Amino acid sequence: MSVVSLLQKQHSRVVLLVAHMPILGKLIDYLTGEQGTHLGTASLASLSMDFPGREMATLNWIHNAD
Repeated sequence: MSVVSLLQKQHSRVVLLVAHMPILGKLIDYLTGEQGTHLGTASLASLSMDFPGREMATLNWIHNAD
């Protein structure tokens, strides 16, 4: 089962997903349509979407740990 399929089955308005690079960056790119998203160690990213699918999300912010 893909991560996107798993997200599509959630009935929650808020989901916290913990993962590692480069998979997380590639997932953000897939959901937002961006390219080359990189998160450092212990970074957080916030996305908004009505339905999880390709290019259907907006990247709100990325917070990199100092």
